[in-house]
Formats: sequence, structure tokens, C-alpha cells
Amino acid sequence: MPAEFLLDQDSIIRELHYSENLNDRMSVDLIRKSARRPLTKSH
Repeated sequence: MPAEFLLDQDSIIRELHYSENLNDRMSVDLIRKSARRPLTKSH
């Protein structure tokens, strides 16, 4: 099953999308929303 992941600066998965088929992709809106989130401080 194909999947896509968005990681933060600490390599923690913040968004996950399991594809129904090979053409099913994470939405651009979700990627943009994730990119606008404030970064957390690294340990």
C-alpha cells in the first residue's frame, strides 16, 4: 500500500496519507497547511 509522510524537523511524522491506488496523493492543501504550522523547538 503506497503512503506519503510529512515529517517535522525532528523527523516525527506529522501527516500521513495511505493511498487507495497509485494515483491517490496527499492533497496540496494538506501539505500547505502543514507547512504553515509553527515549528516546535528541537530537543
